[in-house]
Amino acid sequence: PTRTITVSVPDQAAGVTGVLTNTATAVDDGTNGDDPTPDNNTDDDSDTLDLSSPLEVVKSVSDPLSNFGYQPNEIVTWTIAITNLGNQEATSVQFVDPVPNATLYTPGTIALDALILTDAVDGDAGSFDDVANRIEVLIDSIPAGATRTVSFSTQLQPQQGSTWTVINQAVVTGPEGDEPSDDPVTTEDDDPTSISVT
Repeated sequence: PTRTITVSVPDQAAGVTGVLTNTATAVDDGTNGDDPTPDNNTDDDSDTLDLSSPLEVVKSVSDPLSNFGYQPNEIVTWTIAITNLGNQEATSVQFVDPVPNATLYTPGTIALDALILTDAVDGDAGSFDDVANRIEVLIDSIPAGATRTVSFSTQLQPQQGSTWTVINQAVVTGPEGDEPSDDPVTTEDDDPTSISVT
């Protein structure tokens, strides 16, 4: 018969590289005689630890103020959580988010980790590009395992028709390329965050 033993190894500290080797040895106590094949009682497995900093981007939106759902002229806040899933710090991470359709950006609402940033291109990390109509934030660092949060608000604009959909998706560019934001409410990966306005 075969016996299986599973051993879990804690995650290695951020920035640790090299080769992780595990060696297992089984010893026969000789109760039923000598082990006829003692040469196969030891085995090992090696895995290479690589540095990486993949990012996960999740975008949520504030709840409607009314029990009847989102209403025209209502101000909603979009919150984007950017998490470093790797074992290496992610630096110079660029956040870009076009202002959602059928909305107007609410001035002075860009925030990084709840710290309000100016809309102008100046000494802080954020800005509102009124020509491209988008939010831009340069995040200097996201340590391994850490989360940085960007937020901003927009006002829902009246539209023709009884109901319409507002769609929003950010793109975050890190050391490993572009990562679109994901709507946590749905099961689909990397899909835009959307709300219905009535």
